[in-house]
Amino acid sequence: MLVEQGLSGIDAKVEALLNNLDEKTKDLINNISGGDSFCHAEPFFIGKDHFVWIFFHTGKYPLYDVSVRIYNCRKNPLEGSAVLKLGTLFPDRAQMFSELPGGSEEVTPIQGFNLFFVARNGSWVQEIRWTPSTEGNAIVTRVLRDGGTMKEPLLLRISPSYSGETPNDQSWGDPPGLEKLY
Repeated sequence: MLVEQGLSGIDAKVEALLNNLDEKTKDLINNISGGDSFCHAEPFFIGKDHFVWIFFHTGKYPLYDVSVRIYNCRKNPLEGSAVLKLGTLFPDRAQMFSELPGGSEEVTPIQGFNLFFVARNGSWVQEIRWTPSTEGNAIVTRVLRDGGTMKEPLLLRISPSYSGETPNDQSWGDPPGLEKLY
């Protein structure tokens, strides 16, 4: 009986050690890969005519080798993109970038962008749109992990004063009144 109690105590200790090792291994892998962290962009308006992008990290783990292709919905799909290499983004931090061709993006009252992110931990897409409102700009944004469903976004923010449609089961179209440049 004492031998059985001793063996069951050893079994419990071994199981606890294996569970602890499993958790630490998962944490190490997530620290190296980025885990389920992601980032998203928001416009920072400089006066009324220009803005720069600020990229916000969301999650527990650093993101490595991050790059983003920013597509301006106003422009021709073959010409309306800029690619930024963001590098490493750390938790609870943000980075501002004005390194787009021309220094910063020109603001129009109605705007739409699609941002395509790639990092060690995978890829995700952000849709961001804005229209004028009494508060300045009514901004909507949604971030979707590639392979995920549209009904379960990583991030969803919809300004109540946004005048466009934001269906939860399909890609967002252009905001109403968006002027195409092509």
